[in-house]
Amino acid sequence: MNAHPVSGLTNAFCSQELIRKLGIEGREETVNMATFGSDNNRWKARVASLQVYSKDGDSKVFIPCAYSRKTLAIDAGSATTAVETRD
Repeated sequence: MNAHPVSGLTNAFCSQELIRKLGIEGREETVNMATFGSDNNRWKARVASLQVYSKDGDSKVFIPCAYSRKTLAIDAGSATTAVETRD
């Protein structure tokens, strides 16, 4: 499974499928977000902390607050690097 960090984001997002596959409970929250295309975008999300490792296992990043979404509208071409998650 791959995670693609996207430059310019101020929050961390992951798919609901990833949260489910990793068996993470998290807590449910209503998220309000303003973007260029929308002033008030609200949805229910699971919020959890994640630890992401590089493919070789030498590097890791702790993400204290990742919000789940059913779908992620992210262009893979905008990803800066790819890292693999560990179960």
